[in-house]
Amino acid sequence: MQRARGFGEVLRARGLRRTAQRELVLAALADLGHATPEDIAGRVQRQAPDVNLSTVYRALDALVEVGLVARGHLDRAAASYHLVEHADHLHVLCEGCAAMAEVSSAEASALAARIEELSGFAVDVRHLLLRGRCPACRESPPGS
Repeated sequence: MQRARGFGEVLRARGLRRTAQRELVLAALADLGHATPEDIAGRVQRQAPDVNLSTVYRALDALVEVGLVARGHLDRAAASYHLVEHADHLHVLCEGCAAMAEVSSAEASALAARIEELSGFAVDVRHLLLRGRCPACRESPPGS
């Protein structure tokens, strides 16, 4: 929660009031990493049971608007949110068990450069999802 309180100055500088709900949402994201609004609400409600899901959505919308939180869709799943300070990564999704891992965007820079060389597209690897099989699923036979 201490780190989330540090966002108060940023909120005020960007024209938003510092509220307990916004601080709780930021603290939840700091703990959870990537999370759905439902996951965030569950975490927030441990400390503030009266904060409902619609309040969490409003807080997330405001935090996205001022650039503190990023919203994304990993695969075709529901929207996922994370702190912008943790945005410099790409995602690897296991097709077997749906485990998710993060890899530094710097690690993908050679791939991004090659894609740009071949296609002319400048790839934003922070929004890249790679599919594969995690170590545990690679060890087990397909379909098990």
